[in-house]
Amino acid sequence: MPEPQKEIKSTTDHAFIKQWAEERGGTPARVRPFAESSRSERLGGLLRVDFWHDGKNLEGITWSDFFTVLNYNKLTFLYHEDIGNEKSRFYSIIKQKPNHDRTKHPIKEAINTRHP
Repeated sequence: MPEPQKEIKSTTDHAFIKQWAEERGGTPARVRPFAESSRSERLGGLLRVDFWHDGKNLEGITWSDFFTVLNYNKLTFLYHEDIGNEKSRFYSIIKQKPNHDRTKHPIKEAINTRHP
């Protein structure tokens, strides 16, 4: 019998994103900039959820800063729905399309962005 497919969903709900990440041991982070620049600082860098906490490529930020960058850059959080007791850590953060309809799932845009 084939395994059930995990559904990919999207959200911009701050409380949900925080709960989803923390239930899996994740904390808000951004990719460490290679060089300090006003643009990198102003836009907040590339957002990530840090599950490994090894300090190599990510630096921790507050949830407040995470959501400020998410909102400022009009980003959407994609995630796998859990199946049974299995907690998926799959996520992606993508740019919202103009006039983003939050009832639709922008997975095709994410796949096209990640796999040209």
